[in-house]
Amino acid sequence: MKYFNALWIILLAGFVLQGSPSNGADKSSGHPLLIGYGEGIMQLDEQNHIVWHYQQSDIETVYDAWKLPSGNVLFCHRYGVREVNPDKETVWDYKIPREPGKQEINS
Repeated sequence: MKYFNALWIILLAGFVLQGSPSNGADKSSGHPLLIGYGEGIMQLDEQNHIVWHYQQSDIETVYDAWKLPSGNVLFCHRYGVREVNPDKETVWDYKIPREPGKQEINS
């Protein structure tokens, strides 16, 4: 699959930073959150199988993602911030207008 090549660096960084509180790892499963350009957010198991994947057409690029203690995922994308639950339902969403001259959100 095309996203595996783009995500190897992120995957390796996730394993190197395993002790960091901000690395996006799900402490209960040890699966890091991975983000890729145009690929959304995913978690892989030890055999590199996708165990969770979130992608929506209104999200172009995900910049950062965090697994919250509740199990929800909070992430920053090009034009907003969103929180989704494990069933991929939106819990909270903040959007900025996509208008000429408006800033993008960068984390």
